[in-house]
Amino acid sequence: MPLMGVIPAPMRDFARVTWRQGREFRSLLAALGRSERLAPSELAAHQLHGLQAVLLRAGRNVPFYREALADSGLLGTEITSLADLARLPLIDKGIVRSRPEDFRDRSVRFIVRGYTSGTTGTPLTVYRDLASVIQENAIIWRQRLWFGVKPGERLAVLRGEVVTPAARRTPPFWRRDRFANELLLSSHHLAPQNTRAYHDALTRFAPAALYAYPSAAAELARLLRDQRLSPPPLRAVFTASETLRPEDAALIGRVFRAPVVDRYGNAERTLAGGHCERGGYHLWTDVTLLELIPTREGRAELVGTPLVGRAMPLLRYRTGDEAVVPAADCRCGRSFPVVARIEGRLDPLVRTPDGRRVGRLDHVWKGLAHVAAGQIVQEADLTVRLRVVPEPGFAAADRVAIEAHARERLGPDLQIVIEEVDRLPRTPAGKFIAVVSRVAHGTEEDRETD
Repeated sequence: MPLMGVIPAPMRDFARVTWRQGREFRSLLAALGRSERLAPSELAAHQLHGLQAVLLRAGRNVPFYREALADSGLLGTEITSLADLARLPLIDKGIVRSRPEDFRDRSVRFIVRGYTSGTTGTPLTVYRDLASVIQENAIIWRQRLWFGVKPGERLAVLRGEVVTPAARRTPPFWRRDRFANELLLSSHHLAPQNTRAYHDALTRFAPAALYAYPSAAAELARLLRDQRLSPPPLRAVFTASETLRPEDAALIGRVFRAPVVDRYGNAERTLAGGHCERGGYHLWTDVTLLELIPTREGRAELVGTPLVGRAMPLLRYRTGDEAVVPAADCRCGRSFPVVARIEGRLDPLVRTPDGRRVGRLDHVWKGLAHVAAGQIVQEADLTVRLRVVPEPGFAAADRVAIEAHARERLGPDLQIVIEEVDRLPRTPAGKFIAVVSRVAHGTEEDRETD
């Protein structure tokens, strides 16, 4: 968000809660409570109404869709069926990066920037309007309500925020957000020598739930288990932004004595889904439209279209993530489709000399203007190589920014080398690996190839 980095933390906290949990948030949360119980025919009508509004606005204000709708013959024609969506072209990150301004709705004045590198290692800047930010928050809280966690209750957060400098050696490795009633825990200081401090902070705070990256929650659970420390019981552990490994879910649930509840989404805001209270993994098609493109037996690529969000609507967007399909129907009774699981990003942790294990380092590439793609490689001696495919204009200032982003989370003790390359290697199966670890033996799939 513009200028947020120079605003003191308490003011940022107040602004964030005011924007995200005001009257419109409460209204949207109530509306989502109604739409989740729509019958199939009612849900289809709800989707069609949303699609009509999105296409009408995009056709007027978004250059790419003005052109695409004209080419498809839909411009000036009333959309009468969800099947009309298939007349628009599929798009992906590469198309959006090649002409980003053509996907922006210039009539939207207030925007928030978001960043992603996703599963491809290619940075992308996306734009959101205030309504989509508030709706995303309402979507998140709807799922939490299914597990008895209400807005305003105490929440511990263990994600990618830089809560305190990575070089810090003594507690606190957290800070309190009193406006949101959250305890923000650093995911960059998880180490054996710090485990007792994390345990005591959680015990004092006594949160209703934990919200975390799966890798961070699993690492904290592993440390607590190894030191035989029992955290306070929780109503749920909510995970998002990474693939949740079944073995990690089992460990997290066992240590925290709570259900592990995953949520799927992307920075582009084109799909949303996650576990319900009955254990089914749904795609929430009251807020996005889902298409499945078969890729291999039992799997399909997820393609999404948002039903809200005006600043940068990305319709029929190929996420690059796969779902395992089909899955059994869920007993919760909602009309949302169910998948067995979603396979997206799954990175090894980067180790530091002081015993920390740090995950989800795609922040290194976010917000950079002259990087086509990036990859993190940790050598056996712990040296971190940042492989960069530069774009025109890449200069010394970009190298400084990349190293600063890395040190912000890894600290000053690791040797970091920035290496410019023409292209990034792939596995024999053609898969891109965002983080390669040579510290320990990986699987066959982790082996890179030229």
